[in-house]
Amino acid sequence: MAIDCQAQIYNVSQITYYLKELLAEDEVLCSVAIKGEISGYKRHSSGHIYFSLKDESSALRCVIFRSYASHLAVDLADGMEIVAFGRVALYEKDGCCQLYAQEVFAVGEGKGSAATEQLKRILAAEGLFDEKVKKPLPFFANSVAVVSSVEGAAWADVQKIAKRRWPNIDLRLFATLVQGPLAPQQIAAAIAKADKAGCDILIVTRGGGSAEDLAAFDTEPVVRAIAAVHTPVITAVGHEIDFTLADLAADIRAATPSQAAELAVPDAEAWLARLRHYGQRLAAAAEKQLVEKKGRWRHLADKPIFAQPPLVLAGKAQALDEAGESLRLRFTSALQEKGRQLAVAAQALRMLDPLSVLSRGYALCSTEKGRLLTEAEQAEIGQKLQVRLAKGSLRCRVEEKELAHEKENEF
Repeated sequence: MAIDCQAQIYNVSQITYYLKELLAEDEVLCSVAIKGEISGYKRHSSGHIYFSLKDESSALRCVIFRSYASHLAVDLADGMEIVAFGRVALYEKDGCCQLYAQEVFAVGEGKGSAATEQLKRILAAEGLFDEKVKKPLPFFANSVAVVSSVEGAAWADVQKIAKRRWPNIDLRLFATLVQGPLAPQQIAAAIAKADKAGCDILIVTRGGGSAEDLAAFDTEPVVRAIAAVHTPVITAVGHEIDFTLADLAADIRAATPSQAAELAVPDAEAWLARLRHYGQRLAAAAEKQLVEKKGRWRHLADKPIFAQPPLVLAGKAQALDEAGESLRLRFTSALQEKGRQLAVAAQALRMLDPLSVLSRGYALCSTEKGRLLTEAEQAEIGQKLQVRLAKGSLRCRVEEKELAHEKENEF
């Protein structure tokens, strides 16, 4: 296409001003009511309110100046479906059309927000957000995996903070899209891949943006991927005020990518300070032990055994001899006493010994089965008996027996 060199050439400001005037003359856009879902809501310190109105396929930037914002009848928030009344005009600074709203009426909960809340309830019922399944961060991380966009500010922030805190940290990026329709599956795949890398901690992060920009982190694939990994997960999605379902599934949520790096990577300076402190304590303890040992050594060195060993040993040797002699005398006396007691006991046993009685002319009479007889009635005529004497025994047969009462009758 040939360019007409004679055609008038406009600068950007002229065109934006022309468009602004063109929109200002449009009767529809001068007073219009627009329905949509609030996204990226922000109330500035000036009192102005900024957000976007979105539907299934489009988004329109909106602003409510302080003079109107202070008289709103409803409290606005992300996800609300509203009808905003105002005028559509061009913001010359960035060349974008936006709605300058003067009145706002709530319609209900937006479709996107409702879907997110429904998914949140389903995943919560499965226990994916329970505190009891949260994994603690390791005491000291040697390697950190990062799931983020290679071109995003989040990755740059993590690198800067991590390398500053620990220059030799093993930092590995698993690059992925972080917004758009393809982002959820890519993020989930990157998380699963990072989990298999064997790193100590996994950071899932992206920079700030509107609710649409962060929508990928409110999806089921990303939440389930985070819940399924074995590596402790830190999420840092958007700014401090942003909160996604991915944050609920993570083990720890960081307000920003920089804070995520601070949580994951140890601080070399702090560790050096801690080691210096421990070194000082160890040196102080060693010095204390040394002083105590020296004092004890001096105390022992002053004892007589060390001051005059021969003299002390001679006295101990004499005391040992005396103790030995005393022990020998006591042992001899005790042995003699035990011998005397043994002789008395032996004499008593001899007196009780049946054989000693037999030596005085008595005998023991028993049947062939060994039953002792003490009365004549216990024997029968013709019965064989054994008679035990002091020396030897006799085998006899009963020819006649004389009972005790018959003997008595003779008298």
